[in-house]
Amino acid sequence: MTPSFLSEALKRVGEILRKEAAEQITEYESIFKTSENIYEQFLHRFMVDEFSVEDALVTARSFFGENKIKYAAVDGTEYTKSFFDLAIFYGGAFAAIGEIEFKSDAPPSVTYPKEFLKQGVGCSSCIPVYICEVPEIDQTFFDETTPGELSLRRPLDDQTIVDNSQIANQIMTFAEYYLAYKLITEPKEKPIQLLLMDRSLSTDQAHLAVDTRKKSHWEKNGALIGVEVDGVKIDENDLWLGRYWIHNPELGVLPPRADYLKYYLVFSLRNNGPQSIDEVCINLDIDDEQTTERIERYMKSLIRYGIIHKQGERYQLEGRYQNTWERIKKLVKMVGDALFLEEPQIDPQFDKLMKVKKDGEYHWFTTLDMNFLTLFCLYMILEKCWRDNILLVGVTKDTAARDFKRQVIPITTRAGLILENLAHAEFANLPNTDRMLLQSASLLNWQKVKVPWALVEYDSCFRTLIPDLDRGIQHVRGAIQNKIAPERLFVKTYIQLSVADYDPQLRSNVLLIDRLVYPQFDLNENIVTFSNHFSGVDEVVDVIHYQTKDHKNEIQNLVMTILSAMTDPSIPEAFGHNIPLFIADNIAKWQNRYFQDVINSTRHWITSNPALRKFVFYMSTFRDRRSQIERTRSQQ
Repeated sequence: MTPSFLSEALKRVGEILRKEAAEQITEYESIFKTSENIYEQFLHRFMVDEFSVEDALVTARSFFGENKIKYAAVDGTEYTKSFFDLAIFYGGAFAAIGEIEFKSDAPPSVTYPKEFLKQGVGCSSCIPVYICEVPEIDQTFFDETTPGELSLRRPLDDQTIVDNSQIANQIMTFAEYYLAYKLITEPKEKPIQLLLMDRSLSTDQAHLAVDTRKKSHWEKNGALIGVEVDGVKIDENDLWLGRYWIHNPELGVLPPRADYLKYYLVFSLRNNGPQSIDEVCINLDIDDEQTTERIERYMKSLIRYGIIHKQGERYQLEGRYQNTWERIKKLVKMVGDALFLEEPQIDPQFDKLMKVKKDGEYHWFTTLDMNFLTLFCLYMILEKCWRDNILLVGVTKDTAARDFKRQVIPITTRAGLILENLAHAEFANLPNTDRMLLQSASLLNWQKVKVPWALVEYDSCFRTLIPDLDRGIQHVRGAIQNKIAPERLFVKTYIQLSVADYDPQLRSNVLLIDRLVYPQFDLNENIVTFSNHFSGVDEVVDVIHYQTKDHKNEIQNLVMTILSAMTDPSIPEAFGHNIPLFIADNIAKWQNRYFQDVINSTRHWITSNPALRKFVFYMSTFRDRRSQIERTRSQQ
């Protein structure tokens, strides 16, 4: 083979790129057109496009207790930079705060912070770490099979370590949830009653629960175990219980099924006192032998781990775990204050950022620890929102989610909830992601689809369901190892908020919305019952699903009325998005740029210091020295 000249190689690559790109676009155009027919077939029954400001006012008064409320919108930012032999990880979260007033004859009026760089609130942290220590902090570098050991499968050169580290992202995520918690629990004036977050709440909960699932890694790959809170050390059982400390009896959360049954038993003993197996079964309305045996096995395992003990025929929760949740909440506040407060009143254990002192030595908090803390903080927010009727809404701009196409439609069609006969070939050719499916359907049917619109809300646990083809039409399975996410916790939907005045086909991007479930509004006629065959028994899975646009959904009407009022066609870069979140994003970006300037000025100061010049030479990497020489040469 004769090597080609550089110009010929570039020409060949350009031709390949142009040809393949054109084919991809043509193929996508043909896929788009299938969405036009699917709208008429069945999709029109699930797209809500009528919203009432008068009903929104009634719901607001019922939910909030008044028609004028305070809102907060939270967004985050992150930045990673190598700095000589250091890696600098920066993460923070910032909020835009304003008011919204509901009216009976007009859309709600929304006030925004005018000097948002001054009036906005936030929290952030900067963690400098020697690059050689990064793999010890970031759990993505740990071996999956051997706790406490670094993986030898991944390259560990300096640049790869810095580029692939998740530390800054973990700090940012924790900062977003911690700031949100502080805003709703420590208001300076009027309490926050509407909390908007630039995150998918249900996805975060699921991912954080999965990322903290390996109990064998908790002690060797983390530093939370052994931290003292009120004189009691955090142990494995505290972390295990905290992973699913989601407790709302009105919603039946957590549900007493599958692996969640263990947590349900602990909650039951904590709230109702000692119980026998018979008493537990009576409370759960259980009369089959297999489930009773499973409860007995779970009780024995809880005894083995030291969480409960047995007195006669009754089981009782150990005294120290009566206060597990209070201990966890204090732990989150201690670490959050140490990381983010300007003048923290912190425990002596946390004298250094992202480090804790145990047995006389400092230990780094790892990304595993940050996942735990973020998950706990999310549950703290849910608890507060349920107790004080705070409307919690997550808004995701760009999403590759496809559970509506891959899970909701097949499962509900099989169960007879969608009566139309969908052609398999046509359905398979639809756009792969829900966002593109709905966006193309709206675009191609622009004369029929009014904007704003929203898809009917459905339970977020659908993303973990698939039809159980070996059993009846109402049977479902967990998509992975028969695991199903907790139902009746979040509901999700897709929305489109804006259309251009001069071109009705020019429409804003479809957004993913998920929100917290509220028992007083969401447990009416919206429960669909499925069965899951688990451990030899058919267990009930009651999910929330507003089956058609004719089903009344007061909270969705309220949310859509709010989000529609929070758009502004005069801001092109925020077309169809949420203005408070757009403001919070701008605050975050400004802070990020400011921090980058701080790093660059600090670097310049160090390199210009004669006393440090020789030392800096040895601290710099080969790439740093080469870049500096190349810049100097190019300036001559």
